[in-house]
Parts: sequence; C-alpha cells; structure tokens
Amino acid sequence: MTYSELDIMNFVDGRLGDEERIKFESVMKSDPELAHAVAIMKASDLPIKKAYEQQPLAEVPQSLKDTLSSLGNTHQNRPNLSPDRESDVELRTAASEYKAVDRGGMVTNQTKPQESTPFARHTGKRSLGWPLATGLAACLLGGIGIGFIAGMQGSISDETTHFQLAQHPTASEKHEQLVERIADYQSLYVENTVAALPENSKESATTLLGLLKRQHQINTAIPDFSAFGYEFARAQQLGFEGNILVQLVYKKPGKTPLAFCYMPGASIESLPLNATELHQLQVVSWVAQHQHYVLVADESTLTTQEMQRKALAIF
Repeated sequence: MTYSELDIMNFVDGRLGDEERIKFESVMKSDPELAHAVAIMKASDLPIKKAYEQQPLAEVPQSLKDTLSSLGNTHQNRPNLSPDRESDVELRTAASEYKAVDRGGMVTNQTKPQESTPFARHTGKRSLGWPLATGLAACLLGGIGIGFIAGMQGSISDETTHFQLAQHPTASEKHEQLVERIADYQSLYVENTVAALPENSKESATTLLGLLKRQHQINTAIPDFSAFGYEFARAQQLGFEGNILVQLVYKKPGKTPLAFCYMPGASIESLPLNATELHQLQVVSWVAQHQHYVLVADESTLTTQEMQRKALAIF
C-alpha cells in the first residue's frame, strides 16, 4: 500500500482534489490492501453519520417566531429616526430578549442584563439597519437550534457547540481542534497497525527528525517511554491546516499504540497542561515556545501525566 493513513482519511473525508482523487481511486482498484483500509475508515464514520441523519431537528419555538414577526411590524410602523439612532435602536430591540438553552435541553426566556456592554453605533445607510437586525435574530435562531439538539443528544458539550458557531477560533480553540483531530486519528490504531514495523524504525525516525529540524527549524526529540513498557515504533510527518505535524508512535503488548505528536506554529507562546479523555483514551496536551504537544495513551490519567513530564524534560 503506497498511501498513508492520513491520505486515506483525506480521501474518505473528501478533501482530495479531483486529480488526486482520480489517481487514488485508480490505485485502489488494483490494491486490495488499500481498498480494505478505505473500507475500514468509512465504516468508522458510518455510525456517526447515521446518528446525525436520524436526528430530528427541533422546531423553532412559536414564541420566537412571534417575536420575529413583532420585530417586522415594529420596523414598518415606527417613526423616522436619524440613521445613527435607527441602527442603534434596531440592534437593541433584536438583542433585548434572547433564548437560552440549559444542559437539559429546556428552552427558556431570559432578559439581557442591563450592565452588559453597549452596542456599537452603526453609522451606515438607513437601508442597512433592518437587514442587520434580522441577521442578528437569525443568528440567535441558529444558536438555539444547535443548542437544543445538543441538549437532546446529551453528549455534545457547550464547547463543541461553540466551535460550530465560531468563525474566528482563538489560539486555545485551534489547539483544542488539533487535539481532537489527533485523538480521532489515533483511535483508529490497533496493535496490528504497528506490529510488523522494521526494527530499524528508530534509525529512520532520527533521520527524518534531523531533516525536519534543519529545513523547518522544528524542535524535535524522541522521548524514551521504556520505563512505562513502551517500545518506539516509528515517526511520521503528517499535516494539520498547512503546518507540519510530527507523530511518534510507540507500542506495548496488550495496549492501543501510544502517540506523541508535536507541531510548531502556535500563535500563542504557551498553554498550560490540559488532561481529558477522548475515544476511551487519555489525552494530555500543552503549548510551549509556540509549539503544540499532544500525548494520547491507553493508560490511566496519572500514568499519562507522568509520561508527559518525561517528554517535557527533553524539549
């Protein structure tokens, strides 16, 4: 098989260009191993897609529809105002009442606190005022729809909903997205994934990391996790949003392969250690000297954090 797991994931997710996709499909026809790997990758996506397809969308509450209708009538019947005052009034009217969704999925009315930051005054033409207010109301509608579904699912966090709505994620949000992507990728690994790798893989890895360090000034190293029963298996150069992502893989009998990944180019100098669980794997991550670090292991939280300290000591 001439394609990596990342190439297969990009094909399954539809991120390959037309020429790359055609070439991939051509190779797959004559490569049973590649076709099997694609089938496994697609099978892992199927339950999630089916779950979303079967998820009924919650109807927009009638009270909110009435509020929007009332806003339209208010706009048509109000007295003329100066452009500045008009836009200001519309924004305050559209945002004065909004819907909030609690974790149980119940929709309640809440009033905007009086001490909240005043809205910026809009000095555009009068014709822009109402579309802007309508757009704001539509955004609130979209937020309720997603939030309500999240409450019904009972398994989607507020942070996940926030990622769906955010157009300009912060540095910490980008880091969390990287962590989730790495955990998704690593969850596809099983013991057999790295069982047959050659014994000289560490020598090849040292060559690869040396090349990356010289050409891209990446701070590279291979932590020794043998004290925890792990043997180094291989190094791979992957990618995430145009940045080079280094993946180091370790194996241990009876355990899911461990991954230690790092990627330069963080827009923030540092982020503190964060520990979480994704796909029944323990994940610890941090940012230091503008470089992302992610450790994914089939171990306890305490053991994973001890391994993190071991890795941190050599960078």
